Amino acid sequence: MQNKHDPDTPVVSTPVAKRTLINTILLASAVFLIPVLIGLLFVMVSHRLSPRPVAPDADSCAQLTNQLHDGSVTQATQLASLRREFRGTGLATDDVDIKLWATRAQEPETLFSVAPPTPEKRWNWHLSQDGLFALAVSVQIDHLDQRDVGLFDLIREEWVWTKTLPWPETHETPHVFGRNLILRYVKNAAFFALEIDPSGTIVSIDRLRAKTFEIPAPPPAFPNIAGQPVGIRHGVYFAADPQTGKLNGYAPTLLPGLHDVGPYHIGTVLSGNGLLLFRAFNGRVTVSDTLTGTLLQTFDAWPHTTNTVVTGALATGDGSGLTVFLQTEFDGTPPVRREWSVAIDVYAGTVKRSFNADALFAKPSTAETRSAMTPDGRWVLAVDTANALTISPAETSDRPSVSIPLDKVGISDTIRHIAFLDEIYQYRHYNEIIKPNLSLILKYYNELKSKYNTSIIEPASLEMPNWSQDEYLYYWGEIIKKSIVKIIFLDGWSYSKGCSYEYYVGLKKGIEIVDQNQNSIDKKWAINQIKIAISEYENIGIDTDLQKQILIEIQNECK
Repeated sequence: MQNKHDPDTPVVSTPVAKRTLINTILLASAVFLIPVLIGLLFVMVSHRLSPRPVAPDADSCAQLTNQLHDGSVTQATQLASLRREFRGTGLATDDVDIKLWATRAQEPETLFSVAPPTPEKRWNWHLSQDGLFALAVSVQIDHLDQRDVGLFDLIREEWVWTKTLPWPETHETPHVFGRNLILRYVKNAAFFALEIDPSGTIVSIDRLRAKTFEIPAPPPAFPNIAGQPVGIRHGVYFAADPQTGKLNGYAPTLLPGLHDVGPYHIGTVLSGNGLLLFRAFNGRVTVSDTLTGTLLQTFDAWPHTTNTVVTGALATGDGSGLTVFLQTEFDGTPPVRREWSVAIDVYAGTVKRSFNADALFAKPSTAETRSAMTPDGRWVLAVDTANALTISPAETSDRPSVSIPLDKVGISDTIRHIAFLDEIYQYRHYNEIIKPNLSLILKYYNELKSKYNTSIIEPASLEMPNWSQDEYLYYWGEIIKKSIVKIIFLDGWSYSKGCSYEYYVGLKKGIEIVDQNQNSIDKKWAINQIKIAISEYENIGIDTDLQKQILIEIQNECK
């Protein structure tokens, strides 16, 4: 067969060949340049549609700052609107944030409200032991000595039943198990237990051999919250409105992050997260819940003698431990003073005494002060002569941004000492909360992999050091929208900003959402859990703006 191409044959350059070569070059150039030109056109259009932000003019800034400082904007809704304008113009919002925080002293935050079965009657409200149900009992009785009674599910936000029933005058805290109501009461010096099934029918009344009967005491009244206190459950303060008969749930503290430990004593200290109050006095240490004042534990820590005094106390960030510093004076000429300490493990319930001098280096300062500077050095908190809490910029501490009369938040005694909670709480957040959460997620992930032959994405291990919170949320939101058919949330998910956002994205996309036991997560229950998480975070001073925004979006999605 003849070889059609002979390398020794010279190539003849003809006009036709030249045109073909030029066309080929032009075509290649067009293929390369067209995408570049399209990209440039897109960039130009996007810049015209979304022009680069420019700094606001001086007049606009002055107008906004004047609104903040001239006293014309005082209500929470007005301040929230002004804050959005500050952010829109690129101005710092610190002053607005502080004023918003201060408005809580005058405007308690209502988390939810439950209307009574009928508005025509007056009602007494009770909470179940677990705080998940509310019981409404009419004050009026009918000709058969019966009352209107209703059981309300606070999670599902629905009445389980409303009935007219014979009802005792006084009773203990009701218990609800699987929507079955158990009520203990006393009549004619005898003890009884009443059981009502989920339909509202009395199924049994049993006589008991009990010898004690305890009527729950209502919590103390909160300033600026009208109505009869009912109870505190899951970080929510419940009160009954006498005008409307409604049961209202409020954020439990008027000023989140502000804790009153009561009469000052050198042996009184809060845990670093502000949830526990320790008092060391006369050989005994008590541990109380700062929210309700409930006594949780008591320790006989050292022998009480007149020659031993408390010189300081130091609690851990999470309240798991307490060290009490003591001084004992022995008779002699001159008297001999000996410093020592007592270490208490709250969880284990153990007390250990130590004469180790090294432990005394941790003893906190005992100097009283009525002012304190924030750890970042930007703000000064102080109590003035009128017993009002003032917050001022550090550089102009004589011109406070806000002044809050402390009697408005229930603190009437003169303040002798003010201090910040243990900063170590923030630094230990990763080691004590995030890392344990990661290990639990990985353990559950491995269990799922061993059970199911399907693709499973575990998000906790993704760590991008340069990513912001918004970038993480965007990334996982896109993954959920494009690739996920089922989301499994572990217990406590509502305390995570990321999980709350992922719940919202899954809800919006109609994706199956279950808990770690593969049970479907009810929308109303999820909303309530996020509300509880927000309330608890605010109590210890953690920012909740993002979670509140997510909660609003979830509520809108459920309408």
